[in-house]
Amino acid sequence: MEKMGEFLHKISTIPRKLDRRDTWHTHGGGNCDSNNDIPGGVWQENTRNGGHSCKSYGVCEAGTAVVGYVWSEDYVRFMFFNTISFFASLCVVLILISGFPLKNKVVMWVLTIDMTIAVSFMLLTYLWALGLVAPDQLYYRFYKIGFLLGGSWCIILLGIALIQTARLLFWIKKRNIIRASRSAMGC
Repeated sequence: MEKMGEFLHKISTIPRKLDRRDTWHTHGGGNCDSNNDIPGGVWQENTRNGGHSCKSYGVCEAGTAVVGYVWSEDYVRFMFFNTISFFASLCVVLILISGFPLKNKVVMWVLTIDMTIAVSFMLLTYLWALGLVAPDQLYYRFYKIGFLLGGSWCIILLGIALIQTARLLFWIKKRNIIRASRSAMGC
């Protein structure tokens, strides 16, 4: 159980490390990651006609997301997925540093579920970012890949969730049986 705690402690940093990979190119050149920049980059200067969406908003402000003007709903969804992944990663770190006993099976179960949430939303963030930056002629190819990956991930998650829930239920049942036998013996 102690090795599992060490393992979870080490992998709790993976989502942030993976999220920091140089993945997308910014609008103004250079590389970015989803924590500092977004797919499509940011407007380099205030403009009223720098893009087809600036006309509808009046002005595109420097430092704001280009994709936020072009595909507002998709950008909000991208940020939602990224925020959930980041928050779940923070929860894992908080649980690990708070001093909860890692030998406790319930704590380990909660950590497992939390890491699963963090990694799952990281996958959604990545897939959504691919869709945001894919050229029109390749969009449906990325969509199919994303659909296959997302579907496969859901099947894997369902299997893991069933196994983890069964393990927790068996552990609870075993504890109740042990408690019942102790109370019957008068301990």
